[in-house]
Amino acid sequence: MIDRNLLDKFLANKCSAEEADFVVKYLNDHPDTLERLLPEADWDELLVQHELEQKESTRKRIRRIKTVQWLYSAAAVLLILGATVFVQYRLNKNSASLTEQKLATAKKKTDSYVIRRNNYKQALTIAMEDGSEVVLEQGSEVGYAEEFKTNRTIDLQGKAQFTVSRDSLHPFKVIANDVETTALGTVFTIDALTDTENVSVELLSGSVSVSSKRAKETVVLTPGQRYTLTAEGFRITHPYAAKASIRKNKPVTTINKVLVKGDSLIFKKQPLADVFTVLSKEFATDIEYNRNALHKKYFTGYILKNHPLEPELQKIALMNELTLTADSAKNRFTIK
Repeated sequence: MIDRNLLDKFLANKCSAEEADFVVKYLNDHPDTLERLLPEADWDELLVQHELEQKESTRKRIRRIKTVQWLYSAAAVLLILGATVFVQYRLNKNSASLTEQKLATAKKKTDSYVIRRNNYKQALTIAMEDGSEVVLEQGSEVGYAEEFKTNRTIDLQGKAQFTVSRDSLHPFKVIANDVETTALGTVFTIDALTDTENVSVELLSGSVSVSSKRAKETVVLTPGQRYTLTAEGFRITHPYAAKASIRKNKPVTTINKVLVKGDSLIFKKQPLADVFTVLSKEFATDIEYNRNALHKKYFTGYILKNHPLEPELQKIALMNELTLTADSAKNRFTIK
């Protein structure tokens, strides 16, 4: 038997949800009690009201659940968008940072790396910081470190002749395509045409070593020899000696232990004093020098008798850390 006070409380809509559910369930299970306590019309009204309250409560719960679900979905979308924006921001920031770093590196290289190109029709002479000299042919280009005295490496595209100032602590290197030529003090020409992979190195005086990754061999040249690298490999020739012999067909003679072949004077580790004496006679020119300054200085190479003497003397002076002064009025050269 249901408690009358609970029923009255239910009818006054003052009981809790749990109490209301209990009353409704009890009355459904005991319809005779309902008939005894309430008229039929009042009971029907009560059931309709309770059902409406149940539906409204259910709608509110559904609405609340949907609202919570929407909030969770919105939060998830915002989280994903936020994460995407954050990741994109980090990527853009890192990318920008890398780009700035690359630009800074490129700028640093540009600041410390010198590029010289000859756009003239005649050869361009470049005086290097270490005292060496580069004669750059038309359309050719060289690149080297600004601090050249301690990093004597030159990248060559095209053709150039190098007169190297002697420095035993810092070898002089020229890289052209796949060929690396190394010298301490010498004169040589490199021809690396841009429209072909062929490279040739011709030694005029001194000594150089030539290496190539393609040939996988290091070769030491002597004056007059030419190293030529092609796709098939490399070969060494002595083109000038052969041409001189064919052109003049003169007999080979010697002057003070100096070999004379055609128009060339060939010196092989001759003391500079002897070299200047021979050149003075052959070119009918006065060459003054201090013997003490020439002590233990030698020259290996060849000089063409039909070429001007001053550039040849200048090369010898540069190779041996000497200075040359010319007096054209008196047809005289002074070497100190």
